Amino acid sequence: MTKAELIKKVALLESVNDQMYAELCDIDRLMRLVGFEGGLETVKQTAQELYLSEHPGESREEDVL
Repeated sequence: MTKAELIKKVALLESVNDQMYAELCDIDRLMRLVGFEGGLETVKQTAQELYLSEHPGESREEDVL
């Protein structure tokens, strides 16, 4: 890969990263608006608890992820 191609690839990846970060922030804001006080962190914890309540033999976080 040439230097110019690498620079173009980095620029594309930075753009994608910016878009994903903006979406993540928007989802976090929306989750706070609908009642998840801690935003996505609270959503994640809730999802883990729900999963573990349906799969009682699994107790490690790695099993959930």
